[in-house]
Amino acid sequence: MNKSWIVIVLFMMTLQSCAFLLGGATPENIYIKQGVPQNADVYYLGNKIGKAPLELFVPKTAYLNPTNRIEIKAEGYAPLVIPIKKRVRPVFFVLDCLTLGIPLIVDYKTGKIWRPTPQRVSYRLSAIGN
Repeated sequence: MNKSWIVIVLFMMTLQSCAFLLGGATPENIYIKQGVPQNADVYYLGNKIGKAPLELFVPKTAYLNPTNRIEIKAEGYAPLVIPIKKRVRPVFFVLDCLTLGIPLIVDYKTGKIWRPTPQRVSYRLSAIGN
């Protein structure tokens, strides 16, 4: 009877997604550092979210949309547009593969295996005219 429980537990472990269990469920943040000019306005999804420097909360599903971007604007400067892309978390990918690859389906379907890129943004806006 003990052996059957071990087999059941091992089977259930292969059905788990590593990214979900080990932190992929938490949202990611993008850090926007202070740049030139200081205290530039930061926009996400067309809405002003504050002035740099700041930490931008990005839900997991946000960077699955290729039109998502961050815009940094300041009066007298050309705006900077930074697309938010997705990147596979290599640690979770390897762990999923080590558990027979089955969890990859769950992690890719839920988007938990992705993280946004860039994770840190430094900016230098170009002055208009002069």
